[in-house]
Amino acid sequence: NAGKAGMGIEEIVKAFSSRWRAYHPDIVIYYEACNSIPHVVFRQADQGIADFHRSWYGQLASGLYYRSMLYTYGVEKLHFHLARHQRLLPVLQAFRASLRQFVRLVRAEGATPIFVLQTTQVPEAPVLRTLSLETEQEIRATTQQLAEADTRALYDRIAKVRTYWIQVFVEAVRREGEAAGIQVIDPRPAFSAHSGNPPIFCDEVHLADQGNELIARQ
Repeated sequence: NAGKAGMGIEEIVKAFSSRWRAYHPDIVIYYEACNSIPHVVFRQADQGIADFHRSWYGQLASGLYYRSMLYTYGVEKLHFHLARHQRLLPVLQAFRASLRQFVRLVRAEGATPIFVLQTTQVPEAPVLRTLSLETEQEIRATTQQLAEADTRALYDRIAKVRTYWIQVFVEAVRREGEAAGIQVIDPRPAFSAHSGNPPIFCDEVHLADQGNELIARQ
C-alpha cells in the first residue's frame, strides 16, 4: 500500500519513478481523484493565505493577521478574489496528462495498471457521463446546478460543489482508462445500493471500515 495522505497524481507519478518501481510490481492499482482537484473558493483562499504567510515576505507581516483588521480584510479579499478566478479546466487537463504518463510508466516496467473509480458520499451523477470535459463554463455550470439541486444551505452547497468536482475528475479517470485499454473497476453501484446503515463513509470520500470491506468485496 503506497497510499499517503493528500497525495495527488503528480506526486504519484514522481513516487513511482523514484521509489515504487524498485519493487517490480505485477499490478499497480490507482484509486484517487479527490487529492488532485483544486479547492473550492473558501478553502482555496484559506490555503492561499497560509502559503503566503509561510513565505519569507509573508512572515514579516503575519503578526498583523490577528492584530490589524485592515490587514486581515485586505489579505482575505485579495486571496478570495484570486481563488474565484482560478480555472478548473487547466487543472483537469494536467490531471489527465499525468494519468496517461502514469500508465506509460507502469507499462514500461512490465506491470499492469488498473483504475478503480473513487466513490463519493454523494452518489454518482449520471449527467457527468456525457459531460464535455473540455469546456470550463459547462463543467462549472453543471456542477453548480447539481449542488443547488441537492441543498439550499450555502455551506452544504459549497461542499457539494467540491464533491461534484471530484466526480468530474473520477469521470476523467474512467475515460482515460478506457482510452488506454486498461481495466477500469467501478464499485459505485455497490455503494449506491447500500442502505446507509452502518455508515460506510467518514466524510465526502474517505471510507469507514464497512466501506473498505464493501469495496474489497466488490
